[in-house]
Amino acid sequence: MRANILCLLLLPLPLAGCGGTTTAKDMAQGTADLAVGPDLAAPPDLAPPNDLTMVVGGKKLADGKATMVGVTSDSFAVFIDENKGNNPIAKAAPSGGGTVQKIVEQADQSTVWVDGKVVFAWHDSDQNGDGPLTVWTAASGAKELSTFSPNGYAAASADGAWIAWLDNYKNDAADLVIDKADHSAPKVVLKQINLSTDECLPSLDFAGARVVISHCDAMGSVTVTSFDTAGTGVVLLAKASTFWESDKAGTMVLVTTVGEVGSVVPVAGGAPLVSNLANLVYGEFTPDGSAIVYITSAGGLYRVPTKGGAPTVLQAKDVENYDDLSPDGKFILFHKETSPDDFTDLLLASATQAGAPITLAAMPTAATGTWFGDSFTSDGSRALYFTDCDPTEIIGTLTAKPTSGGMATVIAPNTASVFAGVGARVVYTGNYVPIAMEVGRGDLLTLDLAKGGAPSLLATQVNLDFGLTPDKKTVIYAYQADLTRAGVYALALP
Repeated sequence: MRANILCLLLLPLPLAGCGGTTTAKDMAQGTADLAVGPDLAAPPDLAPPNDLTMVVGGKKLADGKATMVGVTSDSFAVFIDENKGNNPIAKAAPSGGGTVQKIVEQADQSTVWVDGKVVFAWHDSDQNGDGPLTVWTAASGAKELSTFSPNGYAAASADGAWIAWLDNYKNDAADLVIDKADHSAPKVVLKQINLSTDECLPSLDFAGARVVISHCDAMGSVTVTSFDTAGTGVVLLAKASTFWESDKAGTMVLVTTVGEVGSVVPVAGGAPLVSNLANLVYGEFTPDGSAIVYITSAGGLYRVPTKGGAPTVLQAKDVENYDDLSPDGKFILFHKETSPDDFTDLLLASATQAGAPITLAAMPTAATGTWFGDSFTSDGSRALYFTDCDPTEIIGTLTAKPTSGGMATVIAPNTASVFAGVGARVVYTGNYVPIAMEVGRGDLLTLDLAKGGAPSLLATQVNLDFGLTPDKKTVIYAYQADLTRAGVYALALP
């Protein structure tokens, strides 16, 4: 697993697909044609339409055509410089302005990642995206880690001091390496992990100061192992599934056997804190680490304290997919199976006690409810989701539903993604316009849902990938609709 990783894609970043995919039913542009249901408040007036003078706000961090990758946890904007045609260059720029640093040339855009303070870049890759791996930090700059690494297997500690990755990839196997982020202390801790089948693909990440990985032996049996940075390992679970999840503090790990029996164990090993969680297939810790919310293969949704005790049944059945937990750990979004064709409804429910869920989007077809970007406001007061997704473009109608009850608010149709700012503020790309042979563009807007009113226009027709600084007070985006002003910009939110 790779928690808190931002990854550049060639489309907006969807964290859940429409009806189990990333596409759905077409949307008509503008609010005039928007059908507002009885439980939906009409959207406020949208920002000026796209035919007005282009607006570009904020401080320019870098010139020219660019595509955003993400923002590091120490506030560097990471982007792909596209000004040299066939030689795209991954770069990083301080969000407050300053010297732009090169990460790597010939960057394969699908494999440049931000993980906390660290950037990983696979470049000059083969058709599978595997190839040389470079790491970058603001403290140490760019370092070449590997001449051939399997795409997607790297992780960084939260403080940016340590990294782990798979190296020496050959014959469907690779070595696990732990190293300082400046590449000064590499240590191979596992040799030739089996990557030959989907069932053997590792889950790799840091849990606090330790590296945790699920890995297969030559016979396909999975073990979950935890390593300290010196390379000393302890087995957390043998005959395991590849799924595992750690708490935010990195002190304990949720694991499950191939027979779907879940348990919580200390990250450094020891007696289970919680055990015998039957049929567990996926779960996560609440933000304070006091409980786990999980789903079972039987379609149930449960909550259990990490100090032990009997699980609480939140939903007895029909939970098809666990989507996301609110930042305060009090609510959960999930999909419910409703038809033999696997079309599902998007629902909101309490994550603390049993109760009837609220249907956010019903699915007579596969074209209704999903979420792109953040699924809750930062204060947990509203669920954020999309309805009426387009079948060819990853866009839909952005909607917010108060978790405490009340009418949902339609924020905007033709929206590509949304991220949560401070409190109940949202930042999103609306007024989507497709661009031939390219990913489309949209207007960058923001709205404080607690205050209401009309959204504020930040910039017109920006690239769809954008990010927020860690304090959620500044948005960083790329603009190239007008090449005379093209570049990467940082703009303080209202």
